[in-house]
Amino acid sequence: MKRLRHRVRVLEAMAYLLILGPLVRLFPIAVLMRWIGVGLDPHPPITGLSPLPLARATDAAVTAAARWLPWHPVCLPQALAAGMMMRRRGFSPLLGFGVQRQPEGLVAHAWLTLKGPMGGIICGGRMDPALTPFRPAPTPEKQS
Repeated sequence: MKRLRHRVRVLEAMAYLLILGPLVRLFPIAVLMRWIGVGLDPHPPITGLSPLPLARATDAAVTAAARWLPWHPVCLPQALAAGMMMRRRGFSPLLGFGVQRQPEGLVAHAWLTLKGPMGGIICGGRMDPALTPFRPAPTPEKQS
């Protein structure tokens, strides 16, 4: 029964990754995040993995689906797919971004987190301490 549930989750993740592949190229990430219902993590780095069994199962399903698809989706579509799966199950995940300067240019990474007592990274692996977390710029206050 456990194996069947995993396979169903992998198929769900594959479906989301199939949909997200072209959408990531066509639409700004802010629009996709709004559609999916995933927020931006204002205080990334969470370095530990979420102990929530559903989070671990979601990560395993998305990782397996990405391995099986011929184009091997990278971290951003994987994090968004995991976000869709977690939202569908009633959670409010947050997307985190990080960048690192390397000789060949900037390297970026995306991951999905969950806040609260069962919080931690859902998808995207442990955050590399060398990555500088992206934090949104403060918005100017409305003037009266």
